[in-house]
Amino acid sequence: MEHIIQTAKTEDEREAIYRFRYRIYIEEMQKRHVRADHENKILSDHADSYTLLYYAAINHEIAATVRSQRGTEGLFLKEVSTFFEIDEFETFFDHRKIAIVDRLIVDNPYRRGLLAHQMMLRTYTDGLQAGTKLCFISCDDQLLPMYLRYGFRTYKEPSVLPTGEQRHRLLLFLCDKGHLQQVRSPFLPHLTECMDDKGVNAALAKEKLNLTLMELSGQCRFTAKTKYNRKG
Repeated sequence: MEHIIQTAKTEDEREAIYRFRYRIYIEEMQKRHVRADHENKILSDHADSYTLLYYAAINHEIAATVRSQRGTEGLFLKEVSTFFEIDEFETFFDHRKIAIVDRLIVDNPYRRGLLAHQMMLRTYTDGLQAGTKLCFISCDDQLLPMYLRYGFRTYKEPSVLPTGEQRHRLLLFLCDKGHLQQVRSPFLPHLTECMDDKGVNAALAKEKLNLTLMELSGQCRFTAKTKYNRKG
């Protein structure tokens, strides 16, 4: 299975991603609470026009995609910023050092492989190069152990969607090498010693916001081939 993970650079590439999202989220997963253009079968929002849209194509068809919204590219959507309560963090974290990763989708034939892991790894390494220090992500109950293993930590109570589904809010301190070592994160080999923040940013967040960061429990198990069934 040959593929290259790349970022969308043309409007045609972006539209193909929007249609792929719609096919998986709306038609396959029946996630009707997600706002979409049902007439044109497109799932997109304003942030797509200026954020990084990654995708992998196999046999000229999109097989996976993920979106990385970085503070260096502009403001976050208000509803997303409110969901993660990012305004609180921006009182002491530079907006340009914050990112949100979402819309991680893998097509059904490839969900048992490494594609989801590779997409996440690409956003992590690119984030390091861009100077990102703090990244937010959300997930459902099924994927929570996997994201904890990567080094993400919950910091708020889960949000409950109109469907009754729980959405966990998590954050990752990209340069906290000690924590990545503790959970044996797949990100760890890509963090150099000179980038290690010694846990300073995590400690700052705990102090300023009185956060209780959820640590990985001994019951969580992860390998890079974790079955990927649902969105992240």
